[in-house]
Amino acid sequence: PPKVVAQWPEAEATIKDLRRQQLQKQAEGLQVKAKAANDIALYVECAGKYVEAYNMDPLASDGDKILYNAGVCYEDGKSIGAAKGMYLLLQQHFPKSELSAKSIVRLGNAYASIAHYKEAAEKHEEFATSYAGEKDAFLALSDAVQFRKGIGDDAKALAATQQFVKLTGKSRQAAAATAFSS
Repeated sequence: PPKVVAQWPEAEATIKDLRRQQLQKQAEGLQVKAKAANDIALYVECAGKYVEAYNMDPLASDGDKILYNAGVCYEDGKSIGAAKGMYLLLQQHFPKSELSAKSIVRLGNAYASIAHYKEAAEKHEEFATSYAGEKDAFLALSDAVQFRKGIGDDAKALAATQQFVKLTGKSRQAAAATAFSS
């Protein structure tokens, strides 16, 4: 009741947090059901719950996690445009988040799933350049090379291979050469 809440302002924030948590739990439940049934409509519904929770408090400390999860659910629900929106929002509002880094590669994979290989390569190269020390940087750059070669952009594929050798040193030079030649 609004009159009761007005008497205790801190209660309003608590109620809001509980509602957000409830939406997140509902989304998690939908995600489990969607995975079990392989139901893309449930994945999209799951993402909608995450978006609703995010919109209740966009600056919350767990906003990055909520946006990432919404993006994953949209992606699994084959709503690639909506997934892209979530990942870009995550990268814009939470650039230092570990999930923001992961979302760059996921966005690249989403682009690849709809045959936008140039954009997929760009995202994988962005990740590999920005997060060269990460364990997935090698795989991301290798994928970028494959996407570039697939669209006939051998010059950029070679540049990506050279970039990889520069970033990783000689330790993975043979692997980089294999990625370029395959």
